[in-house]
Order: sequence, then C-alpha cells, then structure tokens
Amino acid sequence: MGELRLSDHFIERWREYFKESPSIYHVLQILKRSKWIQGYRRLFDEQGNPHIQLATYWHPERKVVIKVDWLENKVVTVITPQSRKRGAENQEHRRE
Repeated sequence: MGELRLSDHFIERWREYFKESPSIYHVLQILKRSKWIQGYRRLFDEQGNPHIQLATYWHPERKVVIKVDWLENKVVTVITPQSRKRGAENQEHRRE
C-alpha cells in the first residue's frame, strides 16, 4: 500500500473551511479520531461496470465528513457545514 495523498479537490475545500493548508499528518490524525460511517467497497452494476463506494469518516468536533479512496490511497473530499448549505442551495435552484 502506498502513502496516503490529498486530492486537489480536498485541499481546496479544506482551505475554504479552515483557512489553512492541510498536512497529511494532520489529516491522518483527524481520520484516526473520526467515527467510521461507511466502508470502502468496489461495486459492479448489471453490465459489470465498476463503481467505487468511498470510505466515509465523520469528525463531530470539527463538524466535517471526510471521504477516502483506499484503492488509490487518496483523501478525496471534505464535506463541511458550508458545503452542505451550498449543496442545499444548489438543489433549491434546480427545482425553480
């Protein structure tokens, strides 16, 4: 297994929320203290096409959800209260 990496998307979202750049060490510490919500799985549809279910971790004190692709050893995204609010607003605009 290779070293865990941070995706560009994750780094951008982290900076938006915490106003600082994440370090891999800091993110690993947060993951260790987080609640495991969903495991990583490789799924296949009826045609045999692969789909990835990312591992999901929740850190209640920091109010974030972190998603990890363990096959690629990459932290993919961080979901924050602001991103959830932004997502809800986008959903509302689509309905109009």
